[in-house]
Amino acid sequence: MSVPSEIRSLWKELVRIHRKLAMADLPGQVVQRDTSKKMVRLGLTADPTSGEQVLSPWLDVKQPANQPGGFQIATPLPPIGTPMRMKSPSGVVGADSYAEHSGFNAASPAPSQADGEAQINLGNVSLSFKNGAFTVTVGGKGFQLTPSALQMSQKFIAEGAGQPVNSNPNLLA
Repeated sequence: MSVPSEIRSLWKELVRIHRKLAMADLPGQVVQRDTSKKMVRLGLTADPTSGEQVLSPWLDVKQPANQPGGFQIATPLPPIGTPMRMKSPSGVVGADSYAEHSGFNAASPAPSQADGEAQINLGNVSLSFKNGAFTVTVGGKGFQLTPSALQMSQKFIAEGAGQPVNSNPNLLA
């Protein structure tokens, strides 16, 4: 094999590797959802010749399920327009590709900006965790639990509560 043909061969291999590397992680946003199969399609970019949006194949959404210790989380599919990333670990888009949530940005801000606070939101329901406090809010009403107290955010009545609250600490053990 001559030196020029060897260089051409190495150049082709380099181009192939760069293409696979570029295809391993592509940004996009949710454009279609299949709730029965728990899959999404992402709009990746516009085709330069036709201007039409290039769509990903149907992708599973990566979720933090079955964590060590039995901790499990199942979340609903992200809504249309949610920024996500298509991950293809082999560099080839196909059966092993999946959708992963992107980081927070101006279009999709973090639920909490407070340092040291974790927050989960779904619709008008919010759970907030921080050192020494757990807060639950539903439709603007809720409570905060701390080591020393349970405090309501505002006065509201529990529907269907036929029995008075028993504050005997011996019954709570």
